[in-house]
Amino acid sequence: MCCARHHGEQVCKRRLIRGESCYVPDGGLAFSINQICPCDEGLLCRENSSSHQRERDFIYHPERTSWTCQGPKP
Repeated sequence: MCCARHHGEQVCKRRLIRGESCYVPDGGLAFSINQICPCDEGLLCRENSSSHQRERDFIYHPERTSWTCQGPKP
């Protein structure tokens, strides 16, 4: 459990489980009014990656929110 804001009020919430979105936007009003708890113990917040190419073209996606709680990489 953790304390985080929901519609501006502090409430106790459970930590995020595997596969749940853990994306945090860069500040702003939405971030200060609604917060999320961190990933559950042993999980890491990482971007979903469909390809593991070492080199690829850079594409800027400011709206990209594909970060989820994931287990550590083997």
